[in-house]
Amino acid sequence: MSFSVKCIKAIEKFPRGLPNTVLTMGNFDGLHIGHQKLIHRVIDESKALDGTSVLLTFQPHPSYVVHNVQRIKKITSFNEMLELLRQYGLEYLLAIPFTPEFATIEPETFLSDIIKKYINPAAIAVGVDHRFGRDRKGDISCLQRFCDRESIRLHIVDQVFKLGDVVSSTRIRKAVDQANLDLVTSLLGRFLKTSGVITKGVGRGAELGFPTANIHSGDHILPPSGVYATRSLLKHIYHPSVTYIGNSPTFNGKDLLVETHIFGIHQSLYGETLTVEFLKYIRPEKIFKNTFDLIKQMQTDMKRAMEMYGCFFSEKE
Repeated sequence: MSFSVKCIKAIEKFPRGLPNTVLTMGNFDGLHIGHQKLIHRVIDESKALDGTSVLLTFQPHPSYVVHNVQRIKKITSFNEMLELLRQYGLEYLLAIPFTPEFATIEPETFLSDIIKKYINPAAIAVGVDHRFGRDRKGDISCLQRFCDRESIRLHIVDQVFKLGDVVSSTRIRKAVDQANLDLVTSLLGRFLKTSGVITKGVGRGAELGFPTANIHSGDHILPPSGVYATRSLLKHIYHPSVTYIGNSPTFNGKDLLVETHIFGIHQSLYGETLTVEFLKYIRPEKIFKNTFDLIKQMQTDMKRAMEMYGCFFSEKE
């Protein structure tokens, strides 16, 4: 069954009078398996009430505003978030602007002047550690008082544990930084990915016998510099691939590159959209004395990648 998610980016434009709205709210950075448990609870509850499922989140990430963080890499892009929510069956994504003025709203005011006034939910589902409002002063007890007063059902969803610890966006970021892709995949419930339009590079890969598709990751989080076994989604078909992240120190490069060699693809791909999923870490970035040593290492990388692939490449989107 195919679903569509209605995406609304202004609270004033949220449709009034939706029946039995079931709401969850938060940052949802990564849409990991803990978030998925919460979202599925919202969807199940909305079906039970013959109502409407809604996820409220914020753009940009509140850390930009509250902690003056200049650049926080996203675990999941906004478009990827939309696609995942579509797959889950959520009906509304309300992504409202998080501004310096919004950050000063007291918890009680947030609940009465935004949640009650514009959404008027029949039920709310949040995680046990949910915080909201100015300085994150709003907690479960504050939310419970509001729900009791307004006759709103409140569902507190327990944290999800995996491999002995709580699943969290912070834990995923740490695992990505350590190139621990097995853990990242386990916590996300899917592979870490990045997407972009293939752009023209300097052509060095083709000269070495390993043509690459180059993309810019934008503000998407990436593993450390190195070489990875990946699978690449191109025109709805997955292909085995090897991806290099780094700045080409052998050639005195400066800019961060994401270069993917897609097995069996030789034609020009400029302008196509490519999605790269990170499966396994192969090796760190190295500086080579000459191109012969580099080519030899690339051949070894491809051999190691082929040994890692397993059955990842029979799927079509």
